Amino acid sequence: MCGIVGFVGKKQAAPVLLEGLSKLEYRGYDSAGIAVRDDSGKVKVVKAKGRLKKLAEKIDDGKALKGTIGIGHTRWATHGEPSENNAHPHISDDGCVTGVHNGIIENYLELKDKLTRHGYTFYSQTDTEIAVKLVDYYYKKYNNGPIDAIAKTMVRMRGSYALAIMFNDYPDQVWVARKDSPSSVGLSDEKIKEITGITVVACGSAWHVGMALQYVMEDIARIPVRVEYASEFRYRKPILNKNELVIVISQSGETADSLAALREAKENGITTLGIVNVVGSSIAREADNVFYTLAGPEIAVATTKAYSTQLMAGYCLAVQFGKVRGIIGDEKYMGYISELETIPTKIASILDNKERLQWFASKFANAHDVFFIGRGLDYAIALEGSLKMKEISYIHSEAYAAGELKHGTISLIEKGTLVIGLLTQPSLYEKTLANMVECKARGAYLMGLTSNGNYSIEDTVEFADYVPKVDEHFIGSLEVIPLQLIGYYISCSRGLDVD
Repeated sequence: MCGIVGFVGKKQAAPVLLEGLSKLEYRGYDSAGIAVRDDSGKVKVVKAKGRLKKLAEKIDDGKALKGTIGIGHTRWATHGEPSENNAHPHISDDGCVTGVHNGIIENYLELKDKLTRHGYTFYSQTDTEIAVKLVDYYYKKYNNGPIDAIAKTMVRMRGSYALAIMFNDYPDQVWVARKDSPSSVGLSDEKIKEITGITVVACGSAWHVGMALQYVMEDIARIPVRVEYASEFRYRKPILNKNELVIVISQSGETADSLAALREAKENGITTLGIVNVVGSSIAREADNVFYTLAGPEIAVATTKAYSTQLMAGYCLAVQFGKVRGIIGDEKYMGYISELETIPTKIASILDNKERLQWFASKFANAHDVFFIGRGLDYAIALEGSLKMKEISYIHSEAYAAGELKHGTISLIEKGTLVIGLLTQPSLYEKTLANMVECKARGAYLMGLTSNGNYSIEDTVEFADYVPKVDEHFIGSLEVIPLQLIGYYISCSRGLDVD
């Protein structure tokens, strides 16, 4: 019934710990404490009975404790009365191990008896002190390091709990473990500032997400991004430097080529981040960091919601990178966040008006070829639209950067060929429209997909569809929905099993 927090970094730990504990505090908490290791390696523990503000006053809002690594705790008494003695953190007899704990250890009296027989003494009435000293016992008995000591402790303890522990022999690390109780580990931005480039590695639709993120991240965060097919990445001996970040995107977290690419990056000492949907999957476990999309089970073979959540995860990364790197200020940062928060409602409005797309799709149930064109971010989304078309309707479909049509592809356009043009990027609108006119001159049937307000497009195309306006960096999340629906409805009109 407690809150724990830990910090390892380059800034002063105490203020960060207090801020973290303040987010965990609510009515009923009766004491608090933090432990911070200073530059000399000495751990100082400060505790206070009462609300967190009592602790904050004791240490001048954290300024009185110097050090860049520490752990903190807010307590709701379960074992022993509210007091400074019973407050966490707790330390082993010689100060070798310091720890905090959330939860209840059911067999604490049995474990206390064991430790007493081995010479340990106890100053509190808490089960947490017993846990800390049990870790100390196994750490010294077997001398196999923190992981072994913590693992042996967890085998002996019954109950649900989360632990954060510091060892004097490992002065720059905080070790964490949990059983049933919730615990999460976050990466601060001390990493983001050091990253000089990003490589996105993925397959299929996830690769298309990477293509979209290349445009978004480079523009918002001004950091170089390249996108690699996972199936090619590991065979061409990629040149990566130690300050790069490799992002591996996979719905299942088990994609064989993507997993192999992740391992290749790790073998070369490159920091990795997995963007995955399935909790506990191989990529999630093996990546240095993981961003769960939590889209729920992807029932259909063709990914839809997983693709959408991967895009959103990428947008969040781009905005955070831009903020931390100083490319965007607080006002712009909050503006982007506000725009992202509007996307679910706007997707719902597209789905509420899907009947027009169903009618349009029925006209092309017997199509032989479909081409998707766009420039910039529109081209990246066109790739996914084309994949959905061929993947579920079995109609030949290709996506092209609109400016490349004249280099051979336009010769494939003949009378009645469906060309779907994406025109959501204001600076590229007229250029893409001009490419669509070239296709029309060769007999193509044109569909234009653009944002609300660009109604003059109807002077050029045979069929137009519109998506709500949103910041142009994020509009891919909206324009992909009509493309998914078109593929779906064409497949239905052909009498196919879409899923």
